[in-house]
Amino acid sequence: MTKEGTLLVVDDNRSILAALQLLLGNHFERVLTLPSPNQLI
Repeated sequence: MTKEGTLLVVDDNRSILAALQLLLGNHFERVLTLPSPNQLI
């Protein structure tokens, strides 16, 4: 199965971001994480 797509996860808990990046990295081509929605701009 090939990995496709990009996922953006925004959460203020850095432990959650790290865990989701590891878990979801097996399913998506790229997993981007941000600790704050303010960084989207």
